[in-house]
Amino acid sequence: MPVMNVYLLGKLMAQLKMYFFQIKNAVNDNVLNARLLLLICCCFLCAGCNHWSERSEVNRLSNNNDSSKEFTPTLLPGLTWIKKPFVLTQNISVLFKDKQLSLLTQTEVTPKRITIVGLSHLGQHLFTVSYNGKDIEKKYYLPEEPVDLNYIMQDFLWVYAPLSVLQQRLQVKGYLIRDEIVASQQSNQLSEVNESSALKKRFINSQQQQTVISYRQRRPNQWDVQLKSSVRHYEVQIITVEQQQL
Repeated sequence: MPVMNVYLLGKLMAQLKMYFFQIKNAVNDNVLNARLLLLICCCFLCAGCNHWSERSEVNRLSNNNDSSKEFTPTLLPGLTWIKKPFVLTQNISVLFKDKQLSLLTQTEVTPKRITIVGLSHLGQHLFTVSYNGKDIEKKYYLPEEPVDLNYIMQDFLWVYAPLSVLQQRLQVKGYLIRDEIVASQQSNQLSEVNESSALKKRFINSQQQQTVISYRQRRPNQWDVQLKSSVRHYEVQIITVEQQQL
């Protein structure tokens, strides 16, 4: 079913606000009651949804100014390191240049497949991206991809795969990877993770880029994460709400 583009929602609401004041100036405040205003809001929002539909892709870049190229997940490890399936519910904030995206994700991790489902905070389905150890499959419910779903999967694997697994996969591609313990105590805070509050850091370096991943532990086996990518100029905050074993 078509859903509202979370990025355009702000623009739609701004236009709605403009229309509201135009109507308010045109008629008496006593005539424009709450029910009529609610009806206007619903009609306006629903009209915006009619033009958007589900789309599917496999491994195609869409947001990197090179949409003609195929995304080949050569920097992604296999899934043999996953022994027991589990599900993560997380709050995700992505800061890219002057834009910010906030969403919820539910990620099912099994030895055969990782599936990440993105939801708005109103429960609207934004995207699904999955990886079977070889190929990435994507379904998105937006007119465009504000964040490349291929890199959402790559970042997830770079954050959660064991160091030895990443080294085996990435070092042959010219990457240097290391983990560094920088503190000795976990934190119960729910604030944003930063490099000064990190318990552990992971550095993934190549000639073209540096990715720094900072981990803060709030509970056993539950980590909040900050990821910074120099080449793609963005920052991701991952706050784990719940982790369940399947």
